[in-house]
Amino acid sequence: MLRSLPRIAAALYAAFLLSTAATAQVVPVNNTGCPGYAPPQVFGAPRLGQQVAFALQRLPAPRSQVFLAMGYPSGGGIPFQAPTTCVAGPCVFYLAPIGSDLIFVSDVFRVDLTLNIPNDPSLVALTFAVQGGNLDGLFGTCFTLTQALTFSIQP
Repeated sequence: MLRSLPRIAAALYAAFLLSTAATAQVVPVNNTGCPGYAPPQVFGAPRLGQQVAFALQRLPAPRSQVFLAMGYPSGGGIPFQAPTTCVAGPCVFYLAPIGSDLIFVSDVFRVDLTLNIPNDPSLVALTFAVQGGNLDGLFGTCFTLTQALTFSIQP
């Protein structure tokens, strides 16, 4: 029994390492977006040589334009209140507006953002954020934000 103890410990350690590497690295960010709005859907995993996609259906608002934004995480976020937001806030925009090349994609009913991650080891551990929302009203009089997601590129 004592002879097998080191092998059991090594097997448990290897299982732990494999399980942490295999977990999805896309994480919702608490206290972001507007209260009650879920994050965008995620398809795939942010791994080298893989594809990860984010999708958002139009939020329940008439005459709205749905969007997804991607950039670097801000670490804190920018709060907005009504009447800028369509709901009582605070609604927190999490992406860093300065120092980030923000990517916006939009459409009327559904929006998709697909990333093909190159097989480049220098990308490992880079962290990004994705957040969606609605620009509501005929003239974009207010907006609603989903909860933000962060993800780090994994090997």
